[in-house]
Amino acid sequence: MKKLLIAIGMAALLSACQTTGDFSGSLEARRSAVDEAGAPCVRVHAAGDYRLVENACPGADARRITLIDQAGERYYASYDPTFTRWAWTEGCATEGACAYTLKVREGAITAFTYRFAINLSEGEIDVEVAGDTLVVVRRQIVDQPS
Repeated sequence: MKKLLIAIGMAALLSACQTTGDFSGSLEARRSAVDEAGAPCVRVHAAGDYRLVENACPGADARRITLIDQAGERYYASYDPTFTRWAWTEGCATEGACAYTLKVREGAITAFTYRFAINLSEGEIDVEVAGDTLVVVRRQIVDQPS
């Protein structure tokens, strides 16, 4: 009887682990939670099933960028702290003037481009995901005369 109870317990535990491991459900739940967060210091950039979350909240220095994809949630320091602080402070020139384009390979965000028009500056920054860091590989910024 004791062996039977242990076997049933192990089967239940294995079943629970398999259910918890159902990534598609948990990914959807994470995307929904992020999309509904709506904090004034958090911006969510969505592209299909993928999310790039910018966090400018006080105390979030170590986790300014979150990528949500089929690989899970991955946290990164800002790719350019001075630029991103300026971009948050100044704000985009118009609605839709700032946007991310995500590059995805095999279900994971591998790079992104940030295009912006802020005040009299516009441009784009290409960033690659390199392990646990974000690396700026190209920066093109044009300042327009006033």
